[in-house]
Amino acid sequence: MSTKSIAADAILALVESLGGAVIRVVETMAGAAPRRMNPYLMTDRATKGDITAVMGLVSPNEVGAFAVSFQLATIAGIAEAMLGEAPDGPGELEDAAGEICNMVSGAARAALPPERAFEMAIPTVVTGKGHSVFQMSDLPGFVIPFETDHGPFHIAVVLKRRH
Repeated sequence: MSTKSIAADAILALVESLGGAVIRVVETMAGAAPRRMNPYLMTDRATKGDITAVMGLVSPNEVGAFAVSFQLATIAGIAEAMLGEAPDGPGELEDAAGEICNMVSGAARAALPPERAFEMAIPTVVTGKGHSVFQMSDLPGFVIPFETDHGPFHIAVVLKRRH
C-alpha cells in the first residue's frame, strides 16, 4: 500500500467519524439538526467562516488537523441554543466554537476503530473573515459542509504521512 493510500484511508475514516460526531454534538447541545451536504476536496487553505476552532491530530502514522468553521450568525444561533440566552459578546462565540470542536473530537475518537485512533490536542480558535488555518499538508484536505436552521458551517480535515 502506498504512503498516499494509507493517508487517504486514514483521512476518509476520520472524515466519516467527524461528520457523524458533529451531527450528534450540535443536535444534542443546540437542538439543531445539521444537514450534511456533499463533501469536497479543499482547493485552498482559506476558510469560509468567521470563527474557526482548530485541533491538531496525531497518530503513529499521520499528523494533521481538523477544524470546525462557522459564520458569525451561525455560531451565534447555535451558542444561543446551547446557553439558553444570547451570547454576551465575541468571547462567548469563540468559547462555543472551541467547545463544539472539543466535543466533536471526543465523539469522533470514540467512533473510530482502535487501528485508526488519533490523539487530539486542545482547540485553538481563529477569527476574522477569510482566515487561513491549514498550511501543512501536500495531501488534499477534505471539507464537509453542513446546513442548520441557524446557518451554514463546515468541518475540514488535513492529514499527512508522519514519516
